[in-house]
Amino acid sequence: MLIKGSAKLVLYLLNFLLLAIVLKGFLAPPPVKAACYCSNPQPEAGGWCKCTSTPPSSATFCTTEQGVEVCCESEFEKNTYWSRINPICGSAVETVPYCSYRRGFEPDGTEFFHNDVTCWGTEWSLDPGTPDLPDETNGQLRDWNQTILYNGFNSVERDPTGNAGRVAHIHTCQSDLYCCGSTITDSDGNNVSACAGYVPQASSCTPQNTSITPPDWCANVPSPRDRSWSCQDENDPEFHTYRPYPAEPCNKQATELALFCGNTLNLTDGFGIEKRYTISGGTIGADYFYTDDPQCADKVNWCSVDSPNYSCTDNGDGTETCRFLIQDRNVDFWVDLQGAYLPIMGNTELVTNSEPGNEEDSLTDPQKVNEYVSWYLNGAKFNPVEYGALSKDDENKFNETMINFSGPLRKLLSHRNQRDIIELETLDAYRSSSETNEDAQIRHNQIIGCVGNVIRSLVPPTLEPVGIWGKILKCYHEGHTKSKIRAGDYFQYADEDQIPPKENTTRQQAAGSLNPDQWYIDDNGNYDFLKWYRDYQRWRGRLCLGIFSFLPGFIRDLMPDLLQDLTFCFNNPLDPDYMGNLYFTVPMSSTEDRIGLVDVERANIFPHPNRSERVTDFRVIDQSVNTDPADLFFAHMQETSELADILQRTFAPCPANRFDIEGNPRCEFFERDSSLVTPVTSVEPPEWCDVTDVRSNPGDNLHADQLSGQLIYTSEVSCQFTIPGEGRFCESIGASCRPVSSGQMCETYYGQLDCGIEGGTQTYCANGCSSLPYNPSWPCMLAGYGCYPRNWNERGSCTLVYDEEPSSCNDSGLICGACSQPTDDASLVQECNVAVFASLETQTKTPKADEVWSRLVAGEKGVFQKFYPKIGANTPIKEICDIPASSPVSFTSPWLDSVGNPASGRTQPELYFPHIGGIQQYFLKGIQTALRPQGFGEPQPSYECPKLGANLPSPSEECIGRTIAEYMDGVITTAGDLTHIRFTSPAWNMTNAIDARISDFWYNNATSIGRLYAIAGNAYNTDWQTPSGREGTVTNFVNDFLSSTLIGGTELPVIITETGITENGGSRERWVNEMHAVQNSSRMLGALIFNAFNAADDAAWSAFWNRIGLQGILDTCGRNCSYLGANSAVFYTRGEGFYNDAASFGMGYSLEIDITGPNGQTTTQAVKWALDRGMTPIIRVGTAVSDGPRADDYGNYLRQLDQELTNSGYGSNQIVLAIAGPNEPQSEYWASRECFFE
Repeated sequence: MLIKGSAKLVLYLLNFLLLAIVLKGFLAPPPVKAACYCSNPQPEAGGWCKCTSTPPSSATFCTTEQGVEVCCESEFEKNTYWSRINPICGSAVETVPYCSYRRGFEPDGTEFFHNDVTCWGTEWSLDPGTPDLPDETNGQLRDWNQTILYNGFNSVERDPTGNAGRVAHIHTCQSDLYCCGSTITDSDGNNVSACAGYVPQASSCTPQNTSITPPDWCANVPSPRDRSWSCQDENDPEFHTYRPYPAEPCNKQATELALFCGNTLNLTDGFGIEKRYTISGGTIGADYFYTDDPQCADKVNWCSVDSPNYSCTDNGDGTETCRFLIQDRNVDFWVDLQGAYLPIMGNTELVTNSEPGNEEDSLTDPQKVNEYVSWYLNGAKFNPVEYGALSKDDENKFNETMINFSGPLRKLLSHRNQRDIIELETLDAYRSSSETNEDAQIRHNQIIGCVGNVIRSLVPPTLEPVGIWGKILKCYHEGHTKSKIRAGDYFQYADEDQIPPKENTTRQQAAGSLNPDQWYIDDNGNYDFLKWYRDYQRWRGRLCLGIFSFLPGFIRDLMPDLLQDLTFCFNNPLDPDYMGNLYFTVPMSSTEDRIGLVDVERANIFPHPNRSERVTDFRVIDQSVNTDPADLFFAHMQETSELADILQRTFAPCPANRFDIEGNPRCEFFERDSSLVTPVTSVEPPEWCDVTDVRSNPGDNLHADQLSGQLIYTSEVSCQFTIPGEGRFCESIGASCRPVSSGQMCETYYGQLDCGIEGGTQTYCANGCSSLPYNPSWPCMLAGYGCYPRNWNERGSCTLVYDEEPSSCNDSGLICGACSQPTDDASLVQECNVAVFASLETQTKTPKADEVWSRLVAGEKGVFQKFYPKIGANTPIKEICDIPASSPVSFTSPWLDSVGNPASGRTQPELYFPHIGGIQQYFLKGIQTALRPQGFGEPQPSYECPKLGANLPSPSEECIGRTIAEYMDGVITTAGDLTHIRFTSPAWNMTNAIDARISDFWYNNATSIGRLYAIAGNAYNTDWQTPSGREGTVTNFVNDFLSSTLIGGTELPVIITETGITENGGSRERWVNEMHAVQNSSRMLGALIFNAFNAADDAAWSAFWNRIGLQGILDTCGRNCSYLGANSAVFYTRGEGFYNDAASFGMGYSLEIDITGPNGQTTTQAVKWALDRGMTPIIRVGTAVSDGPRADDYGNYLRQLDQELTNSGYGSNQIVLAIAGPNEPQSEYWASRECFFE
């Protein structure tokens, strides 16, 4: 609370009297968080325990739920652990999800039960194998006719009707019935008390300790982060001045995000298909297919004569290959991100903060300002919450702090500008606080300092030394009792403002304010500096008196003006000065966190190296991934962007229409200047996001939560099985066909199986056969019997045992009798176990990173470039390298197999943050080097920027090139000589240097280069440079590709199958100019606009069309666009209207994608539509989520299409281009799956 003048002293005394009569014992204890621990925090019984691990010795009350044992420190906590079933009685989560047989009462009061069940509750957790319960039925019964197993309710065990648990009808109710409530009557008039009948009472209804908050639920998938915090919250303590509310930002939206790749997460999935054989009369009989995977059981199309597309094919070598379609397989996943932090931008964890044990800095002042942007801009010791007031007791230390560690803003900004900036921050805090109804949601009303109180302790009452009264003290880790001062307190009272007076306030302006006497410019425009100075000193807590003010007015009029105004100011003990002193330590920016994300950009499915050898082929037909991104809470990004804006404006020209009181141009800081932010380019990340040139240091916790989602894919699996006959099945189980006589014994003997007759003798499937022991002098032989292994009798193969004594056969392992060779059980199952990698390519989304990078370093008006105005050849810095920062992170998931490229041997996953490493390199280090004498400071790199990950070449590039060459050769060879069809190369991503390298491996391995008609490739206008360092334009990318590759050295022309403008890729006019360059090029046939006419109708692709639009086409070529084409970005077919749209502009090319490879009549019809309109259709197969056809299938289709076009009367000059391979093979892996995870 703020009090002005002498009234403060009065209220201090009143506070003392009131507090003196308060007893400590009257204070209620705070609620206790229930302490429960997982006994074994590992996946078991389908669960994944998320509670704290390693129970202490005090956790002796245990319970097991969903196969996970949890131990708690009290019986109450154990009863509340499974909070969805046993919540605290009377609490907000008291609703009990459960089921009960419905009951009623006869007119005579006799109780009876229905054969129906009511299930109620607000949070349902189904037991495995239980069908989904229906949604709320508003009191209506639904047919069920089966048993129920739900949250421990077993209808078989609970059935009072004698119907073996089979429930006729089910009634669901989600209207919050309470366990501790009274008896409730349902819609049929029957009583269904939630605490009677068959609902468990012992743990749910016993009165419990209401001071215990239920522990977190340990579910298969932990609950999402609670976002119930409010910007009006005022915590005490707060974590740190520059991060008071970690992970609780006022802005709960993830906006202004800069994207950068993250490590690839490789999850595992698998299922099995079995071929089961039967035995009939000792030989192999019928066979059938089986899977025990519940996800596959009803989704596998079995081989049969009724499914010709997925039948078994005799390979001619005693085996058959069977193809299965696994449809819509679901893989649920979640990944915990632990230990991630944001480096370089700031550090509030290794310095003094409110946490116990953090009483002292672990970082020195030089480390803070040299290594962290936040500390550099704010200064090292200007946060009194942690350090108290700057002390002048040690003059040398005080001077060192003010000179060396105060930061550039306190040195460059005028006193007035600092006051104005702080005023805005305090006003924002007040407007966002609970003191107003405005709830502006700008920033928390944070603590800015603490002031010593009179009372330290009430029992016994002890007075602090008078010397600390009203003094600014550290807020934490000291024994003094203190009052917390918050930023919004400067606007708290309606009778007066606590902000400092402004020199340019006119009489008219002051008249309508809370301080009508604080004006300094009269109606004639005369400025009264002395009046302002006195008011300012009074605001600082001083008392100002005119030395000659006691003299009569006529005497003072005779004195010189200087003497008349002579004033003496001194500290006023009745008016504490801490408000004025704390004002200049208020942070000059927001200290809010901003929300960023880790998300899955896309997924790819690969065969796992541990798959069964029977898997001969695995192809993904379709796949999609739905994710719930993981939140990251970034400290210092909002803060730095605002401080960087202030720093920029210290050297930016002042607005022409603003002047100070003396008529000079005046720079004001009431608004941020967005014109100082200029576009910056993004660096192209390496494959697998294995970044090597990064910067890092310990930073603030990102409080990352969980990345979760569901991967859905349809795949085609080919498995090879044995065709029984001629002993092949016998050999498949590790034996061989051989004659077995009655005088032999075999280590393994399977009977006849599929063994035939050799040389007139029946053979049998066996191994390790030898003659039975025989000696005519043994007693057994003399008695007319034989000696057999003793275990033959144990296995029931002996019809007579004459003598079991060892002496009978002279061997303890033999018995005497009449026996036959026992038959071993053959394995009648051949397993085709399909194991796959689900490769999830993650992406980090960092708030404000582009803006901070532009303001501090890379923008045209960036601070760094004011110190290094010329960058390039013959200068200290040849180019500014865009360097990311990194943080190690632990990914935890029961499905996680590996991170990144498995071939790299990488063991430590990382998160990457764009530009932030460059901010450290150039802003923190580069500027300080420039300010120091030559030879001091860290030299700045003068080399050309290394490519991210350039020293980590992908081992898969050679393999990709070779396999797509084999695919292309297979397509062209199968197709043969054609009349209408012309082949192009795979469609290279010419904006990516990886495809250029892959193309050289492809070129050296392909045998059908001579059959190609053109080079296909994709090129855009981008905000990144070409591999050679030129501006990122369509023609520059194409020319770079041609000049750096072997295929480029041929005379083949180029067809640009995709073109457009990427995000931040420049204006429409820039793209139009590029299209004119394509038209004038002797090497380029034309270019197809990606998602032309918004054909895909997809939010992700619509932006590409919107950046060009119809106006872009008209500006390029009007209605005569023969060198342009339309790429639909989706599968055949968008319908005839798509081709009409393209033809209306006179376009010369069209392209659609064939998902099924090829899709027969649909594709053929679309090809004819294009030809009929004078266009050259281009056929593309496969996508990043859908495999293209096999090479022979694709070639056969093209041959059939060619014949169809001839038969339909199309001339030989009407051609169709077929892309003979994947589109952008570095990312669409379907033709090269063997290159990964082998």
